[in-house]
Amino acid sequence: MIKAIRPEFLSIVFGYNNFWQIVQNMDYFTRVLNASPFSHMWFLSILLQFYMIWPLLFGLYRLTRKRKGWLFAVGTFFVLSVVLLLTMPLCYGRTGDITRCYYGTDTRIGALVLGATGGFLVRKLYDSKLSAKKETWRIMLFVFFGIVLAFGIAFFTLDGQNALAYWFGIGFFTLASFVLVVLCALPQSPIGRLISNPVLNWCGKNSLLLFLWQYPVIYLFSYFHLGSILLAPVWELLLILILTTGTNRLLSRSFRKKEWRKRPVCLGAGALTAILCMAGIYGLAVSEQSKMNDQQQLALRLKENEKSLQASHTASKESNNPSVPDTKDYTGSGNSRKVELEGVVLVGDSVMLSASDQIMNVLPSATINAEVGRHLGQEQAPLQEILDNGSVHQTVVAGLGTNGILYDFAIEELIALIGEERSIFFINAYCPTLEWEQSNNSYLTTLPQKHANVTIIDWYSLASQHPEWFFSDSTHPNEEGSKAYAELIRSSLKAVADKQ
Repeated sequence: MIKAIRPEFLSIVFGYNNFWQIVQNMDYFTRVLNASPFSHMWFLSILLQFYMIWPLLFGLYRLTRKRKGWLFAVGTFFVLSVVLLLTMPLCYGRTGDITRCYYGTDTRIGALVLGATGGFLVRKLYDSKLSAKKETWRIMLFVFFGIVLAFGIAFFTLDGQNALAYWFGIGFFTLASFVLVVLCALPQSPIGRLISNPVLNWCGKNSLLLFLWQYPVIYLFSYFHLGSILLAPVWELLLILILTTGTNRLLSRSFRKKEWRKRPVCLGAGALTAILCMAGIYGLAVSEQSKMNDQQQLALRLKENEKSLQASHTASKESNNPSVPDTKDYTGSGNSRKVELEGVVLVGDSVMLSASDQIMNVLPSATINAEVGRHLGQEQAPLQEILDNGSVHQTVVAGLGTNGILYDFAIEELIALIGEERSIFFINAYCPTLEWEQSNNSYLTTLPQKHANVTIIDWYSLASQHPEWFFSDSTHPNEEGSKAYAELIRSSLKAVADKQ
């Protein structure tokens, strides 16, 4: 049992979990197969790595301050922070790999250096007993509320899959956070007094514990499919607060002095935390072995199917016989363009890859291009290559809703790439543990209204009735599920073709 969780556990204990996750290619936002309640521990690893180099950085600061003065030293650290923040867009532009950008020490450590710079700055301002005029504080209040508003807008509009986050979003909001902290910590700051209240003070003192507990609770609600219960977010928040309070009491000085005996509520919270911790560790150890075996079966299936597809791609290049698309109007059949079961091209992610052997059984002349972890937009290059080779016949099938949000502009680019003279089928997603399942499927239902040559294959409705068709991640179809997936594609194409 312990062997199943040993690699991740060791990476957390010894402070290299972020590197381990990069090697495992475990995307924080689209983790399906290797879901873990410890996914957020990557940040503690980066923090530990920062602590290891901090003595050198602090020594550099003191030396620079002694020789060049305080202002030069703080300015040097600020410039260093900005340079380190620029590694994020540089990394994303060079690799396009969200996992590498999100977990990289080089792309993240700039925020910690910037925090240290803020500490140097605020300490100096306190020592100088600097006071600002009323007009200056008004400007600072305007800046403060402007930044808070920007954070609010980003919270509702910016997600972890959006390229803007890696081009400038994370860097911008890191600098904005630096400004907020400095404004709040300035001596005689009205902003500091404004936000000094018991609730925010408690959150600040317990911020690390809140961080440590929030993802395990969210993971458990997702794992046990509790997201649909009444007021699920409220229950999640309540459980996080209880666990944070209990952990704080277990670790606090008052607990060591046995003052907890006078506080039954705190004692209850601490006891509940201890029970949940032990139950969670036991449950994780018991489940990880079966989960590992299940993952090995899926990984083997994906690898074998990938090899088979590579072989079929080689053969198709040697015996390519493309046809000219039929541009007649077949409106009323379910698709305005001709649908053919011969020479179908399918592009997709690991869900399609898992079922590719069964797809080839029911559509033996098909061309399939599917790979693990494929996001929307990553299918365009291989599809363009297929187009350039003349391999696309009349019908294209796309299954791309598992690994992230389906953005309208990217879908429109894909439809334009395929062309209005061909029939296009989109397979909707079944991934109950991922938050974008419903929004992606709702979006897909709108496409036939805008494009007469688009038809939706409803995998979700069929799959949701058969949980036995899937591996433990509830997303990738097993042997039986793959047969159903392939047959649904074939029957959906045939149902339209028979009406034409």
